[in-house]
Amino acid sequence: MARLSALLAVLLSLALPHPARLCGQGKTLEASLGDGTGLRCAVQSTFTPGSPRTGETVVVDRVANHLRGHAAAIAWSAGGTTFKTTVPPAVRRQGKVVPGMRTQVWNTFRAADQSLGQIELTVPRDPDQDATFTAVRWTPSDQAVRARPGRLLFAKLFDGDEKGKELVGCACVVRQRGDDSYEYEYVVTNSSASPVKFEWAGFAGTVAPGKSFRKAIRANKLTVEKAGTARFVFKDGTKHAITANVWQPPE
Repeated sequence: MARLSALLAVLLSLALPHPARLCGQGKTLEASLGDGTGLRCAVQSTFTPGSPRTGETVVVDRVANHLRGHAAAIAWSAGGTTFKTTVPPAVRRQGKVVPGMRTQVWNTFRAADQSLGQIELTVPRDPDQDATFTAVRWTPSDQAVRARPGRLLFAKLFDGDEKGKELVGCACVVRQRGDDSYEYEYVVTNSSASPVKFEWAGFAGTVAPGKSFRKAIRANKLTVEKAGTARFVFKDGTKHAITANVWQPPE
């Protein structure tokens, strides 16, 4: 397995159109893009398996902008999933350059697979910095996992790393209300300071700052976990997308 991973990393590096670094250490996958003047962009994908009883996996994906003075749109597609966000520029603090960062945290009850993906770096104020490069990311496998009462699927977008300020999030849970009676609840939260437009799980709307959108659906059956993407448009016009699986809404 170690030899196979090393060979894959070599083959991928040969195929990259831009100089990039790709490595996997334990459960963390990393890639970065740079040149003689330093890094431009770096990404990480880490998964933490849950208890064998539930089969839950939590994935943390981080994208960092090392460019000073320029915000960057970073889109990371892999395995049919998308993580897209606008990342603030790097800043100098106490003599060190600290990159801007955005992080998505999401979970799944499917198995997690390594999927070969692509990073698209777009710098609107300096198009010469635009680039694409390869980056492997953890993604949910293609398997049918049936919903169970009490199980929560969630996804969140943070400014900074996963300990930073939460910007937006979404979650869905199934609750049993009686024999063969279930309630599916879908929630979208806006923790930012401005209204946010969203599209997720077949729902769409605008959420005021500090508020939530909630939708409850009653059904007499359990559905399955469905791969999903939550899309947001912030007041400044920037568009964001996070991996957000969902209990398929009952028909």
